Amino acid sequence: MNRKHGFTKFVIVVPSVAIREGAKKSIEQTREHFASHFDGVRVNDFVYDRTKLGRVREFATAADIQVMIFTIQSINSANNVFYDPNQEALGDQAAAEWVAKTRPILLVDEPQSVEGGLRGAGRKALEAMQPLVQFKYTATPVNPVHTLYRLDAFDAFQLGLVKRIWVDGASVRDAANGPYVQLIDTEAKKGQAPRAKIEIHKQFASGPKPEQVWAYDVTASKTCQAAAQSTPG
Repeated sequence: MNRKHGFTKFVIVVPSVAIREGAKKSIEQTREHFASHFDGVRVNDFVYDRTKLGRVREFATAADIQVMIFTIQSINSANNVFYDPNQEALGDQAAAEWVAKTRPILLVDEPQSVEGGLRGAGRKALEAMQPLVQFKYTATPVNPVHTLYRLDAFDAFQLGLVKRIWVDGASVRDAANGPYVQLIDTEAKKGQAPRAKIEIHKQFASGPKPEQVWAYDVTASKTCQAAAQSTPG
């Protein structure tokens, strides 16, 4: 965006301190890589600190590429110092006003957490910076608007971007603590309901043990007996 369009003001907003530190670390680790690919152009990045508001003014007035990293918690309350115009270090202008004048490119990580819903405080904080455009990155979009790029779990796996996890199951053989039924034999006699001899685990005082029993349909058995009794000798 800087090479093609000349944009120099970028704001990264994340949902937590841990992710903020990860974003800053990623920039540090890739600084030399991108400098080598973009004619030595370097990114000047910093984490927003309410006790160092002068850095916000430098962000707004510097001519080089500036990247400011926020956690949404640091700016999402109305009485936050970010919106206080009575700041000597900022020429009696609020930090939010300095940022808004630059019309920054806003990069939002996990917007469903950052924004706090359609009317959330986080969404209002983002709008206060009057970004020229917002790019939102999430695996679980709640209110998708214009999808520029989609990378689902299958594509990520195919591209080798995620770790492969093999899942296997385990079972215990010859264990007596689960359901067990085994067919041993069947029997069908005239005038009697068909029945089956099965082996089951039966609970005894000393524990479960296999035992063979006959199983049959009680209703069918009674029907067969009634039919046999009504048949003339």
